Amino acid sequence: MIKFFRKIRLNLLSEGNTRKYLKYAIGEILLVVIGILIALQINNWNESIKINVEEKQSLNKLHDESEAIVENLEDDLRSKDSIIMSMEQVARTFQKNNIDTISDKVLTFGIEGLGFYPAFNLPNSVYNELNSSGKLQNIKSGKVQKSISDFYSSLAFANSQLNYFRNSARSLEIDKHTDSYLYIYDSISPTRNKFKCDFERLLSNNNFKSRHIHGLRNQIVFSRYIKDLLSFAKTMCNNIATELKIECTSKHSSK
Repeated sequence: MIKFFRKIRLNLLSEGNTRKYLKYAIGEILLVVIGILIALQINNWNESIKINVEEKQSLNKLHDESEAIVENLEDDLRSKDSIIMSMEQVARTFQKNNIDTISDKVLTFGIEGLGFYPAFNLPNSVYNELNSSGKLQNIKSGKVQKSISDFYSSLAFANSQLNYFRNSARSLEIDKHTDSYLYIYDSISPTRNKFKCDFERLLSNNNFKSRHIHGLRNQIVFSRYIKDLLSFAKTMCNNIATELKIECTSKHSSK
């Protein structure tokens, strides 16, 4: 092709027809420009296809991770509800001033619940990878991007409140050096905290009763933060699923 155009140029030059040569030169330049534009367009198409493929892969990974997040938070909420239920039973027992209607197991669980604030152990490797690589910005859906941002903002807030309530729980705990509340060694599970209580003495400890009620109130408030976080997680999961034109399981689709 190059030889063909070179031959034409040489023929025109040999004829000495400057006007024809200029027209030809301009035409050749236009052909080169058009060729470059077509090449750029093809490159853009290829890049767009690559980004679309990467976006779908990212959305699929984020969807799997968001479903796992929802499952973990639902487990966290069930655990928190169980603790609150036990603490409420202890509070009612203290109110009635009678421990005969409650088992030692529930009493122990309800008292231990005062400081029960485990860390959120949510999967985040996909989000962290996409966020650090900038690929998160390749997601075109503003709705999906907003729901992801809302969830992780809510998670950051919940973690800040977790630290607050943990510190508050430490100030509310009863003195574990008294003979009414003692740690004991468990040879079967030596790394697990195990203690025994003199419940009769605790029953007459108004200071502890007040701290326990305050601790129960804190657990109820924090459980609301978990519910809010779970709601954001479900919204994120559903929005990603909608973008992929799939459905979340019924367990995750309800809000």
